[in-house]
Amino acid sequence: MRSPRFSLLAPRSLLLLCLLALLPLLAWATAPAWWTTRGVLKSGATADDYAAANQGQVRNIAKQAYEEMKARLPGGAGAELDALWATPAASTDDYRAVNLGQLKNLTKPFYTRLIACGYTTYYPWDASTHPADNYALANLGQLKTLFAFDLSVAPEHGGPDTDGDGLPDGWEVKYGLNPLVNDANTPDACGDGLTNLQAYQLGRNPTKVALADTTSAVRLQLFLPR
Repeated sequence: MRSPRFSLLAPRSLLLLCLLALLPLLAWATAPAWWTTRGVLKSGATADDYAAANQGQVRNIAKQAYEEMKARLPGGAGAELDALWATPAASTDDYRAVNLGQLKNLTKPFYTRLIACGYTTYYPWDASTHPADNYALANLGQLKTLFAFDLSVAPEHGGPDTDGDGLPDGWEVKYGLNPLVNDANTPDACGDGLTNLQAYQLGRNPTKVALADTTSAVRLQLFLPR
């Protein structure tokens, strides 16, 4: 991890993002299938999400995430990630702890690619706190949450649903809803008596009242033989 290609020795000065938000372990934080098929999880190991993450663990899951993106995304993982993994690090210190700035620095190009492919619309960290929090140690729960994306479902067939409310993130963002808040049962904005989930299931715009069909009924005319 000492190679500058991985940028894991220090956060970039321009990446003054703040403390990684501990997202709820819902849709994306549930272990996706590729963790098992690509050997991310150690069989029989006991999870300890509050243990400090080290560089070896970060590199392992990031490498497998890259391979998953290469295999599943149209056009592969993208030029930035291809360049990042093109040349292995000259030397590593797998047991050195990773801080939040380093973790976000490595993860950012993954999410840039996911955003470009329509799998999400935002970077999953909170930019509202002080940049000094970048130097706090990252834990395994935070690492797992960042790499819990599932590429087995194409975004046009539902895509990610971060808050697990049945509304795809892209649909919620399109209509001004928050993809991190469960608002499936909230009445939609147009006041037609439907909830947001019902509007989504019916294929309706939750911000506009559906117009009633006022066209006359189609009449069947029979032509009898003479």
